[in-house]
Amino acid sequence: MRSRAAAARGREGGGGTWESHDAWGRRKLAYEIDHKGDGSYHLLYFESEPETLAEISRVLKITDGVLRHMAVRRIKDSPQAVAPQPQAEEEEVQPEPEIVREDG
Repeated sequence: MRSRAAAARGREGGGGTWESHDAWGRRKLAYEIDHKGDGSYHLLYFESEPETLAEISRVLKITDGVLRHMAVRRIKDSPQAVAPQPQAEEEEVQPEPEIVREDG
């Protein structure tokens, strides 16, 4: 998918920059699309001109391997505006054992 979007961006004269690509893996869809119950999700962060985004959307619409796509604008200087960095796997935290005292 990223290669298709990059090709579309290249035809527009490179009017944008990639920031990150986060592959979420296969997940169950909320409803079937073209008789498919699951899909592979990808989150792409990039900056582009409106014309380049229109070309990327056009290419994704005609690509057989893409069931759906959605482009959203991030608000600059918001906490969510920074592309997420890969996180190390979190260790399972064990709760502290309770200490029971009997007064006696």
